[in-house]
Amino acid sequence: YLLDLAMIQSKVTGLQAQAANYQNKANELEKEATAAKKQANEKLEQLKRKYDSI
Repeated sequence: YLLDLAMIQSKVTGLQAQAANYQNKANELEKEATAAKKQANEKLEQLKRKYDSI
């Protein structure tokens, strides 16, 4: 019974570590997406200015 509890605790700890890794990865991807969106918006503004000046 105690062995089962130790195994369960070990699995829970492993899953918590995995969840933390996924959260970190999600945060990184969110930062990248935000940067990409900002770049796209800047490019769009450049194109608008170029078009307006024609």
